[in-house]
Amino acid sequence: MKEHLSSETITFIPERLNKPPVVYRGMTISELAIVAISGLGIGFVIGVVIVLFLGNSVWIPTAIVPTLFLSIRFGGVYLSRLKRGKPDNWLERFFELKFSPSKFITTAQDWAVKRTR
Repeated sequence: MKEHLSSETITFIPERLNKPPVVYRGMTISELAIVAISGLGIGFVIGVVIVLFLGNSVWIPTAIVPTLFLSIRFGGVYLSRLKRGKPDNWLERFFELKFSPSKFITTAQDWAVKRTR
C-alpha cells in the first residue's frame, strides 16, 4: 500500500531556510532598504544645503544620486562588520531598542525568589 507524502514528517529542516536571502553585498532586502533610505535622506539634506547657496533646485536630485550609490556601496561593508557574530534579526531589534525602548526590559537588577520583609 502506498503512503501519502503529507503524512510523513520531515526530520531535519536546515536553519538556513528560515533566514532571509542575501540580496546585495551581504545585505538582506530590509537592510538594503534601510541603507538606501538613509542615503536618500543624507543626499536630500546635502541637496537642500546646496540649493540654499546656489538657488537652483536641480541640485537636490543631483546630490541624492551619488549619496544613494555611495551608501549602498559602502553600507554593505559597514553592516556586515556590524552584524558579524550576531543573530540574524539583530539589526531590526537594535532599531526597535533605539526608537521604542519601552518594549524591552532595560533595567539591571537582582531578583529574589523568597519574600522580603
